[in-house]
Amino acid sequence: SGIVVGDRRYMGATRNAGEIGHTIVEPGGPICYCGNYGCLESLASPAAVLEQTLAAIRKGVHSSIVPRLSGDLSKVSPAQIYQAADQGDRLAANVVGRAAEYIGMALANLVNFFNPEMVVFGGSVLSSGHRVLNETLERTFRSRVLPALQDLTLVRCSNLGRNAGALGGKLLGAGGGGFLLLYVRPEDQPRLRLAMGDVIEAPFAFETGGARIVY
Repeated sequence: SGIVVGDRRYMGATRNAGEIGHTIVEPGGPICYCGNYGCLESLASPAAVLEQTLAAIRKGVHSSIVPRLSGDLSKVSPAQIYQAADQGDRLAANVVGRAAEYIGMALANLVNFFNPEMVVFGGSVLSSGHRVLNETLERTFRSRVLPALQDLTLVRCSNLGRNAGALGGKLLGAGGGGFLLLYVRPEDQPRLRLAMGDVIEAPFAFETGGARIVY
């Protein structure tokens, strides 16, 4: 993740700024690989969604995912869980919905703090258009962000898909499976489009009572 101010990424005093994945969203939550408890990454990342779903299935919670894979839990993937949530699987919908709430909460905190013109999500998960994930994230964000910012903050999903981490890392000097950029000024966005070869164009968009979500 990164923060773009002017035409430069804000790095922070020790070049560690923008670690949204290690924002604490649930004190006392599961331990993260960073050694802290309750980080967004440990609760809402695709790996966390997979871990939570498998743990519930092993405890005997019913899910339509298991019969589809002939009971072989090693074949379950995060993508299948997001898809199952959209198809009405109760377990998947609960896990994905909770993850989306955490992401929406973290996003609202960031927007309240930075007041960016635009937020861009990268990676294949959010850009795949999963209904439960995206709608819950957007609803949580609107309910948590300051009312004055609901209609002013653009939230976009890059169409880079799986290439988001690689290209974002190349541009911003950091690796990872996805990226999130906060544009503090509107004129920052065209400069990044130029630097990345116009890769954040959006195929379609819809308006809600709150932030404008573009996919």
